[in-house]
Amino acid sequence: MIEVIDEFYSANLAQDTMRGMKENVNRGFFNGGIVPFGYRKVKVAIGGSQKTKLELDDIEAPIVRYAFKMARDGKGSKEIARVLNSDGLCTRTGKLFGTTIINYWLRNPVYTGALVWNRTDRTNERPLRKPMEEVIVIPNTHEALVSIDGFNLVQALLSDRRPYVRHPRVVASKYLLSGFCYCGKCGAALIGTAAKSGKYSYYECNARFKKGREGCEGIRLGKDNLEGFVVDRIKGNILTEENLRQLVALINIELLETSTRCEKQLIQTEKQLTQTSNKLTKLYTALESGKLDLEDLAPRIKELRAHQQELQKQRDHLLSSVNSEASESLDTDTVIGYVKELEQILGEAPFLQRKTFIRSFV
Repeated sequence: MIEVIDEFYSANLAQDTMRGMKENVNRGFFNGGIVPFGYRKVKVAIGGSQKTKLELDDIEAPIVRYAFKMARDGKGSKEIARVLNSDGLCTRTGKLFGTTIINYWLRNPVYTGALVWNRTDRTNERPLRKPMEEVIVIPNTHEALVSIDGFNLVQALLSDRRPYVRHPRVVASKYLLSGFCYCGKCGAALIGTAAKSGKYSYYECNARFKKGREGCEGIRLGKDNLEGFVVDRIKGNILTEENLRQLVALINIELLETSTRCEKQLIQTEKQLTQTSNKLTKLYTALESGKLDLEDLAPRIKELRAHQQELQKQRDHLLSSVNSEASESLDTDTVIGYVKELEQILGEAPFLQRKTFIRSFV
């Protein structure tokens, strides 16, 4: 009963809290969280309580205005980040600007003077975006950094100019080397990108893509060129006849060593089996002669029988291993035949099979 009351109280408390926060934002007050770049929090006295509102930050606000101006002039988020970084500007934490934060600014209605609240459902393990009809947008709650018309113009331009970057799940279906190629300059992952037309595909440093040349000076590599280079290297440096002959020799040595170990273990197990059988024979003899009672011998006989059965299983397993290792020695010509099949996989197999194959070498 107490648990039911607690659950009911908690549910009502949550509803009351949400109701209070909705009322707070409807009155133009900031509910908390990370303050948008370009603003700072100020306390205002309302009745007998203190409320929070947003006001322009003298240092950050001009940066956001500059970003919107560049966007209206037709620059994309990557170019805007590059310009800000080259001007020596940085985030609150002293880091370079990237496309993620620039896109966040350019698409956030807060810079039109509106408070936006209840965008995310955090009741699940992973936060989810709520439908727009559930999002609360209250206009004219603080000083704007961009007009409504200017903001809408930027949205249209962004939609037209947006770089064609695929979601990781989509990239995985096209880019053979995605997930394990890294920039030689800065170490960031290479991501799959495409020209606006979608005709040409590339691998590009993620740091350079997000932050421009200030983030990294690494070059963009053509998808076909890089993938072809890796495939040719696998064929030319790994799947060669000489390498395979060496591989066959090493594998056969390992098989022989394994077989030898199994034979030694088998001899030891056979010895233990003989010893256990002899012990059981002595106990049976003592029982038949009447020297000892069954009640005295039964526990020991049971223990030895269990040990005997375990040793027999171990012996059978070792026999199987010895026979298997002896019959599995590799023939070089057979392996070379397999290589032809592997080369065919690299050239003709379905994408996922080729990608899995390459990951085993790269």
